[in-house]
Amino acid sequence: MLKKLSRRAFGLIVAASMAVLPALVQPVATAAAGAGTLFALGPTTIAKVDPATGAVTTFATLALPSGFPGPSLVGLASDAAGHRLFVSETTFSPDFSTVTYQLVTVDTQTAAVSTSPGMAQGITALVYDPASGSVIGQANMCCPFQLVRIDPTTGVQTHLADMPGVQPLGLVEAPAKHAIYFATETFVLGQFQPVITLVTVDTVTGAVTQSPPMNTGVFALVYDSVSGTLFGKTFCCQSSLVKIDPASGAETVVAPGLTFGFGMTIDSATHTVFMTDDEIGPFGISQFIESINDQTGAITLSTNPLPADMFVGSMAFEGIAITPDSIRADVQSALATGAISNAGVANSLLAELSQAQAARSRGQCATAGTMYHAFINEVTAQSGKAIAAATATQLAGEAQLLIANCP
Repeated sequence: MLKKLSRRAFGLIVAASMAVLPALVQPVATAAAGAGTLFALGPTTIAKVDPATGAVTTFATLALPSGFPGPSLVGLASDAAGHRLFVSETTFSPDFSTVTYQLVTVDTQTAAVSTSPGMAQGITALVYDPASGSVIGQANMCCPFQLVRIDPTTGVQTHLADMPGVQPLGLVEAPAKHAIYFATETFVLGQFQPVITLVTVDTVTGAVTQSPPMNTGVFALVYDSVSGTLFGKTFCCQSSLVKIDPASGAETVVAPGLTFGFGMTIDSATHTVFMTDDEIGPFGISQFIESINDQTGAITLSTNPLPADMFVGSMAFEGIAITPDSIRADVQSALATGAISNAGVANSLLAELSQAQAARSRGQCATAGTMYHAFINEVTAQSGKAIAAATATQLAGEAQLLIANCP
């Protein structure tokens, strides 16, 4: 009952605010995390979060100077293969006469924190680009806003593309497609409602394309690298998770009835979208974690809220990096432990993986994909027979990731 009341209270509060904030006026079974870690950015720390319970463990305390005004931390991008997280930090002098922009790097294995020299512009959103080994960020200087590549060590920024519109919303990358997606708002003279389009930026050439106007604005995006699908969270006053066609801007509702909450990330291996669920009650905001299966729309809420002092605006999921060698090792390990009970089946799977790996190393992604699909078909056929069902699901998911992320 309390949950329902808090959702209604949230709707009334935001509805009232719409009269004074035109920019916000827009037709605004349990999913479990796979092998990996959900990280969240708080006011001064990065924490590990259990999406099922809401339990939080402080992972890294960022080296923040004391005094007022304190630094501002935004964005959280993951380099899963390199075991790194990136955060943008803005620091002001006590009299606000000087501002310093830096990129913070956190090692997800040791929790070591390093900070770049000062950057030319502040960054308001981040993604990691594995193809170039650089961070790509949305610069805070308008107009136009820019996408820039950032060297994590030096902080040097290189222009990638100008961002259309006057208010970019969300930022996500599809590495296999060498594309960055974001929504953007444009205001038309005499028209109260902003026009929102979906923008695609080619990370190799910097070419920019825009969709026709979207019916409903989105303010956060995630990309499922296994299914090759873009998803967004719509504006209130009940939000929805929607599937988006980047070319047309068409939206299909996957999960309706969500509350506001800016934090959003994805575990593509299990098609699980994680969101912060901001519940407004009589004593302030309580944040829960919503886990949504982007295939079925099934929603699970954490059993407890996050700690009151850990208000989360950004999240990142670091999954286990899957490689051609790691999936072979998983087959061999499954045979050794009995999860694959037939040596002939294991040898057949290893032969398919070897052929796929050889094609992949030659840059023949279509051929590699065909072999990985053959691997998936055999794994599926043997599930519950010569291969334990859980192991079959794991191996098939790993092969799908390799198909979706072929160089």
